[in-house]
Amino acid sequence: MTEEIPAPRARRPELLSVVWRVLAVPHTPMILLACLAFALALGRLVPQIPSYARSDPQAWLAAQTGLFGREGGLVPALGLFDVYHAFLFRGLLVLVGLVLIVRMADAVDLAWRATGPTRWSAASFAFWAGHPSPLRLPSSLSPEDTRSRLGDLLAEAGMRLAPVPGVPSSTFVASRREAVLWALVAVYLALLAALAGLIVASTWGWRNEDWQPASGESQAVGHNTPATLRLDNLDLPQDPLGKLHNASSQITWLEGDTPVRQDRVYLGYPSTRQGIAVRQIGYVPEVRIRGWDEAGRPLVLQAEGQDVGIPGSVAIDFPTPQAQPLLFLPRQDMFLALSFEPSCAEGRPALYVDLLRNGGADRQRVQTLYESGSAAFEGLRLEVDLAYRPILRVDYRPGMAMAIVGLILALVSVALSWAVVPRMVWIAVGPGEDTPTMVHMLALPDVRDRSWLLRLARRLREGLADDD
Repeated sequence: MTEEIPAPRARRPELLSVVWRVLAVPHTPMILLACLAFALALGRLVPQIPSYARSDPQAWLAAQTGLFGREGGLVPALGLFDVYHAFLFRGLLVLVGLVLIVRMADAVDLAWRATGPTRWSAASFAFWAGHPSPLRLPSSLSPEDTRSRLGDLLAEAGMRLAPVPGVPSSTFVASRREAVLWALVAVYLALLAALAGLIVASTWGWRNEDWQPASGESQAVGHNTPATLRLDNLDLPQDPLGKLHNASSQITWLEGDTPVRQDRVYLGYPSTRQGIAVRQIGYVPEVRIRGWDEAGRPLVLQAEGQDVGIPGSVAIDFPTPQAQPLLFLPRQDMFLALSFEPSCAEGRPALYVDLLRNGGADRQRVQTLYESGSAAFEGLRLEVDLAYRPILRVDYRPGMAMAIVGLILALVSVALSWAVVPRMVWIAVGPGEDTPTMVHMLALPDVRDRSWLLRLARRLREGLADDD
């Protein structure tokens, strides 16, 4: 850098200036936002502890299966079951907010100087600091004539010139489409709004335990709200071929015993009232089984978690659609496994009954049921009554609307700033060593494509050469 281009002047206390420069590095927000996106994705992939179980997380972890519930596993050890309330996640949110504020402050300063009445000063060169060495254009004209000629050439290129007072050489900023700089300000503002929404949601949001009600069953929402929910019915409409279409539940909001609103919830279409949402996240079978042996005697059936009783029917619970509860036949020393597929290859819900052999190593399918029916095997006969219950989730996510709108506005602003790129060049004209005049050109350090700068430099070089 030659003396014609002024060095940036310190405008803040030394320690604060160092911190500010670190936070203002263009790659810093990208790295932190990538870390935040990874944390959010991790919170979606790893089952998160609901608010009702947070007082006793060990009991909730013990009820989980596989890697998530394994004692001494990675998920419990790192606290990944409660990502959104972890200290590191909260610290990451704060750090991202600080970086966005710093970047937005610099973006506002740059946009205001490019479009507002204050314009440029010698200290404004800090925006161009850290860029590779400038392009140099020799000129045989005097500095004054070169400055005049450059003004004509840049005007022909559609660029506006703004002088930079207070520097020893003739210095000015040439710009085009500088109003688009405000789109970058909008990006940071929208990201800050989205971040604020995430902070509000993670701090004051809650989620109830998943609910599998029967028709007519009610449950209080809780959390100091007077609302109560009642399931009126679960609707599983099927076409003439038996394919399931758009399962939904009709619910009623009550205050006390008084109905205040009736609504229907679908997968992805919740019912909301006063910020509280009721979501249908699936449905599970409600199974009751009774059986007889080949002599016609009733079978003794034992479901998981139940004691051996007298012959009769037994109810099988599916805590989740993925569960595979076992049914034990003590007198026959036989195990059956039940599994459920909400939408099988035929497009309708299916209940599978499998016979387990060799300690579960061998599994034989004995029946597939799409509705109530029977299964016969090994001289035994089972009658299966099949119904369904919805899985309803009640949660409160304040700030999520602001987060979603903020992300959408940020994406729109980013698209605008990429589609219509502003052009800004710091130009200093001063005496040269081998020529009467030397022109120094420098673009902003975060410019994505320098080809336009090279084309502009070539055009200016040709224009200055015409007057040789």
